[in-house]
Amino acid sequence: MSSLQGMYSSARFRISILTDIRGGTAACVAAGRLARADPGLSILLVEGGKNNYNDPTVVNPAMYLIHLAPGSQTALFYEANSEEALNGRKAIVPCGGMLGGGSSINFMMYTRAQGVDFDDWETEGWSANDLLPLMKRVRLLPSCF
Repeated sequence: MSSLQGMYSSARFRISILTDIRGGTAACVAAGRLARADPGLSILLVEGGKNNYNDPTVVNPAMYLIHLAPGSQTALFYEANSEEALNGRKAIVPCGGMLGGGSSINFMMYTRAQGVDFDDWETEGWSANDLLPLMKRVRLLPSCF
């Protein structure tokens, strides 16, 4: 037996949750809630996109359209199924593809989904009524600028 095999055979591994979570705002909130629910968890957020530190297209909101241009390196573009209501066209949904996720590419705007969107998850602790106080708290945070 090699020393490497011996090392791995005696090591203890505990994988609690393994999921594909990027490092955007929503992922950070989800990671925080998981950590609060089980302080024994080790949580790692991995962002697949570039760093946004001092990126002029992020810190200067007037440049946000650059992120929506074809060939953008900072956004991911998801294509929906064709819809009869759109004359057979497919909706394109841009999502953040850099550190900070959508919050880095959305003109520094904060919007909140309709309550029914959260209620549709049918998950305890994640209903619109459960999340509303948290969303109101976020809205009242002092500005960074």
